[in-house]
Amino acid sequence: MKNLVIIKYGSSCISRKNIRSFAKQVAKLKSEGKEVLVVSSGSVRLGKEIGVSSINAKGSLGLWASLGSARIVELWRLALERHGIVVAQILVTHSDLDESSYLKLSLEELLAEGVVPVVNENDVLSDTELVKLKTGGDNDGLAAHIALRLEAETLILVSSGVNGYVSGGSVQAKVDLSSVSQEDHFSKTEHGTGGIESKLVAANSALSGGVGRVFYAGMSSDLADVIDNQSGTEFYL
Repeated sequence: MKNLVIIKYGSSCISRKNIRSFAKQVAKLKSEGKEVLVVSSGSVRLGKEIGVSSINAKGSLGLWASLGSARIVELWRLALERHGIVVAQILVTHSDLDESSYLKLSLEELLAEGVVPVVNENDVLSDTELVKLKTGGDNDGLAAHIALRLEAETLILVSSGVNGYVSGGSVQAKVDLSSVSQEDHFSKTEHGTGGIESKLVAANSALSGGVGRVFYAGMSSDLADVIDNQSGTEFYL
């Protein structure tokens, strides 16, 4: 889809304050004629924060995800509502990624109506199915898959720890994925499960499949600047 920007936010990015800031950027992109789809991690993390005082600390992953999923979509709804933007929630399991599923049609319908879909893997029902994705782990792979299915113009992978791909002690403006070395990889964050490895795999898959541009940015980055190559990292093949 021409002018479609898919933004994936990692678990460590997600908080009430941060989502308000992200919502402003989403609204800015939409005001510039972009359609926006958000892939938001963080349900398990937020679920634990909600339930830690009242629920058995040994609760299952599904329990935490169920609590957190409701909180995440509510935070996004409230933040984007301030900008006159309607939000819809889409929870995805591996079977939904099949070519015959209604996922693509559902997302296209929402986007056509100006709605911002907030997508997350459905940890409530399955904490293992999306590991089967060949496009990368965690929601990085999910974001790449959706970008491919919708033929998105732009995919932006947002992290809390860095402002782009770090090599030699500094953020690189552009990175040729075919030249990336293992020495450049850094570990995943405390809350995330993807790390740089899954972002590289997801970026490779997206670009190989025809997604126009793929970026890696920090949560403090201005996404308009990222798209203009003023911030973050653009991956290419």
